Amino acid sequence: MFRTILIATIACCFCFAAAAQEQMFPITQLTSEYLAGYPDWSPDGELIVCTSDWSDEEEGNLCLIPLQGGERIKLTENGGHHGVFSPDGKYIAFDAARGSLVQIIPVTGGVPIRIVPDTIPVERSGNPCWSPDGSEIAFRSLEDLYVVNLPTGEFREVFSMEGRLPMPIQWLKTGNCIVAALIDPVERKSEHWKIPLDGSEAVQLTFDCHSTQGTVSPDDAYFVYSATTDGKDYDLWVISIGGGEPLQLTSGPEWDVEPCWSPSGDQLVFRSSRSGKFDLWIMDIDVQTIAEHLKALSRE
Repeated sequence: MFRTILIATIACCFCFAAAAQEQMFPITQLTSEYLAGYPDWSPDGELIVCTSDWSDEEEGNLCLIPLQGGERIKLTENGGHHGVFSPDGKYIAFDAARGSLVQIIPVTGGVPIRIVPDTIPVERSGNPCWSPDGSEIAFRSLEDLYVVNLPTGEFREVFSMEGRLPMPIQWLKTGNCIVAALIDPVERKSEHWKIPLDGSEAVQLTFDCHSTQGTVSPDDAYFVYSATTDGKDYDLWVISIGGGEPLQLTSGPEWDVEPCWSPSGDQLVFRSSRSGKFDLWIMDIDVQTIAEHLKALSRE
């Protein structure tokens, strides 16, 4: 159950401190009446899809949150995680059945469509992400990164690294690359890599960050991710997509995880425990300020 899992995580991994922490940019709370996670922004900026609890007896399901006001809208009945909008905003790809199915569902609701057959096994999340033109979806199958072409139904393996689980995060708009988290299940750590789909060498972006989620800016210039220095508290960091020194965006004794950049580029939505439970929060950001700070770090 989504609620039970998150409450247990809080109890085991963090002690809430009520004092507010100074942040680089203003942060406001988006949700408060229910637990929520894995947010993604619609291309028009009007909706956020996330995984939400609905009762203690059921797995978390996808819901839509209208940013102009109104009640959340339940999309799935049999579980839904890692929901991501298609580039045209008409569909959402997601993990179902506790991470064993990759499906898509219309934003207007309906019966989900399974897009990965049993012959390509998915366990503990495929973490689907769309290609920029919406014709393909990347996902993880065990230790392999796969892509399915939706019009033709063709599947192809595009990347693997021995001893790593490749969790796709976001398909870059240019360069035919996917940013993915490569997880070491033995060491229980992960790093983010930029993986070209033409077979050329992958490029490592982050190191020892223990994070599987992140977000790329709309112009493909920056990457925001969560990281921990002590294995307990997670903060948001930003780095140039070309690499370099990272800049810390949040700090404090709470968990700030699962960021998603708004289509307009001036906000981030993320999941945080700063209220004492896991809610969604929005950070107003200024890309020019980020660029200046990263430039200063590169000179140090």
